[in-house]
Amino acid sequence: MSAKELQIITVEDNSVISLLVTEYLSALVGQPCNIISFNNGRAFLEGFDNENLPDVVILDVYLPEMTGIEVRQEIIEKGMPPSRVFLISTDHGNVENGLVKGDFTLEQAKNIMLKKPIDVDQITGKLNELGIKIRKF
Repeated sequence: MSAKELQIITVEDNSVISLLVTEYLSALVGQPCNIISFNNGRAFLEGFDNENLPDVVILDVYLPEMTGIEVRQEIIEKGMPPSRVFLISTDHGNVENGLVKGDFTLEQAKNIMLKKPIDVDQITGKLNELGIKIRKF
């Protein structure tokens, strides 16, 4: 019996970073996966299907039209498990900004924030926590 194909969504407006994230994920995930990339939150939300939830969503914090934090909140309200939605940012002060605005607690921030440029150990750890097979190198 073959493993279920994972569906991973990335939402990143910088095409170079989007490509890097996709390449990292393709190399790391040790089971069949379908990685779909969007360049803004609105485009992602237009196609979001709460009947067929993705396995993982990775959102840039700073997106055109609406922030990754806003997109995250909207998909959680539509049924996406919060533990499977990550924010990614080069500005590590975003954690503090989110805390000040009340978007999330310090513990939530530790669980949902990923660093840019991609920290392979960090993203591997998060995927492992979700039970996603990771290739051994």
